[in-house]
Amino acid sequence: LVVFDWQGDGKADHIGLVENRSADLVQTLEFNTRKNSAGDQSRGGYVLRKNRQLGSVLGFVRTYVP
Repeated sequence: LVVFDWQGDGKADHIGLVENRSADLVQTLEFNTRKNSAGDQSRGGYVLRKNRQLGSVLGFVRTYVP
């Protein structure tokens, strides 16, 4: 999981599922997001694959199922 901070205030604004990660991008599957990059990315109503800059990432969460 990847947690985004759009305002840069240290608070989580949105979450997505990580599909792939490179040096400067993270490819995600996100729910309730917008088709384009304008507007509130946390309230769009779409399920989409997105490429996001690592600068907007607050953190990553790794789940473990034994």
